[in-house]
Amino acid sequence: MNGRFFGSMALAIAAGSNLADAWGRQVIGAPLPQLQDGRPGVRYLWAAGDVRRAHRERRGGLVVDLGSTLVAALSKNASSIWDVRDVGPALHLARSILRRGAADRAP
Repeated sequence: MNGRFFGSMALAIAAGSNLADAWGRQVIGAPLPQLQDGRPGVRYLWAAGDVRRAHRERRGGLVVDLGSTLVAALSKNASSIWDVRDVGPALHLARSILRRGAADRAP
């Protein structure tokens, strides 16, 4: 079994369909749970991609676009790396992106 789940697995779980549990049960031969249809209106958040899009497209202006990304990050949207209870993975990604950007700009 490949233990790495796809990034939007958090979306399925937040929408009410625990695919990770079902996959784990299937691997060990346990009875599968009854999976519910996902609740509509749950949104997947890809903050790094949203920030890049805001910087390039500026749909409502850079400040407005970045503000909407911040609001989404602080709301109950599903994300594969952001969790207000565990900011370590998001900080690691941010440091990595900043280092790459600094290295790209270095003479």
